[in-house]
Amino acid sequence: MLTNKSPKLMMAIVGVGAVLGMVLGTAGSAFAVINNQITIDPDKDVNIIISPFSSNRLKMKPGDVYDGEFTVASNVRETFEATLQVTPFSTDRETETKDFSTDTARTQMSKWTTVKLEGCDTNKVEDDMIYFTFRSQEECYVKYHIKVPANAMGGSQNIGIFAQSVVPDDAEGMIKSSYRIGHTVHADIDGPGARFEGNVIYNNVPWLLFNPPLTVDSRVENTGNLDFGVNYHVNMKNYFGGVEVFDKTWSRSVMADSRHTDSASWAEAPVLGLFMVTQQIELLDETSEVSKLVLIVPIWLIVIIVGVILLLLAALILKIRENKKKRTKTVDKM
Repeated sequence: MLTNKSPKLMMAIVGVGAVLGMVLGTAGSAFAVINNQITIDPDKDVNIIISPFSSNRLKMKPGDVYDGEFTVASNVRETFEATLQVTPFSTDRETETKDFSTDTARTQMSKWTTVKLEGCDTNKVEDDMIYFTFRSQEECYVKYHIKVPANAMGGSQNIGIFAQSVVPDDAEGMIKSSYRIGHTVHADIDGPGARFEGNVIYNNVPWLLFNPPLTVDSRVENTGNLDFGVNYHVNMKNYFGGVEVFDKTWSRSVMADSRHTDSASWAEAPVLGLFMVTQQIELLDETSEVSKLVLIVPIWLIVIIVGVILLLLAALILKIRENKKKRTKTVDKM
């Protein structure tokens, strides 16, 4: 039986329903994390920050699984649309540029990896790409799952997981660019055929420079299927007195099936000097060491020295001719 309290009850029900509708309507962003500690960049309309940029190198075997996570965040004021996608990651052997599109034997992990996004509104998933909305100072959590096939071959595998802004459809005629940033994942698969192999192509220390800086360079190649590290050490000493003027030690990772060119420069080198320079390169079980005396001398000084030498030679020739003339006159008088 309805009473005079029924209208109030109906209004309350409608009110609760409206609230539930709002809650359900915003359920996609209920877990959004707004981090007020993120500093807004006033000079950019679109930007994405990521942490960390890379995973620790994974050691895996056929059949293993791994779950990883990283964060992406927005540090601009405007809301924008973005995508998340797994890509191959390799290095071009000739140009040494990073390649995030070419599928190779060393990028098969892109097919073994699935990702999901937490903390942002996912709009759709299409062609293995997640489309989502990015709000100002919002942090999203990217979780990825890697399952190595039981029949996987040995060797290193490398992928990138990229977050990229989407250029709006109405941006035609406007200067708009897409911002892209990625998290790289590197894994060594301990399976059949895994091998370390590489060598030093060249280890170059010049012997003569006309201008500073004093620069040494080198190139190494990875001919195996496992990534490896290269250790470099460059030392420079003044030849007169043996005082150390430059010393640098660093390391680089060289991906399988790629080459890597590196260099070290002493920018404060003087315009004139003589130095003992040593470059040492260590990779796998090989050590390449080159030591040379390096002369830095300006071209104008060489021109002056050559000019002085030529003048001295000319003076010597004139002197010799003059002496010959004197001897000839003396003989004629006799």
